Amino acid sequence: DNNKLVMFGYQKASWSDSVDNMSVICSCSLPSVKEGDISINKVDNLFYIPFIYAEQGAFARFGKLYLSFGHTISIAGMVVIDYVKKNVDTFVDFGVMGNWEPEAFCHYKGNILVTSQSGVIYKLSF
Repeated sequence: DNNKLVMFGYQKASWSDSVDNMSVICSCSLPSVKEGDISINKVDNLFYIPFIYAEQGAFARFGKLYLSFGHTISIAGMVVIDYVKKNVDTFVDFGVMGNWEPEAFCHYKGNILVTSQSGVIYKLSF
């Protein structure tokens, strides 16, 4: 919505090792695509937040990153991160919905849709 690419990941190459492994968030202007070559020359708003277990799919909208996380053997939910102000705005625990693993989020017709590992699609209402 604002021509930004928002990226997230870990300090280490592990989604399950929480020791010295902060979650990393940053954004940049959408890169130009030329003949399949994509270059990112500058990132904005690079910051770290405490480790998020098993980061999954996400979407960004108006300065917020809506990130699904978790696994069937642990906590699962949604974190809303303000990547401009560099803070976590909201945490939603999906445990009240049972034991399942979120895979991805999308924004569709004013709603947030989340897919599960088993292929179920949920519409989130707030």
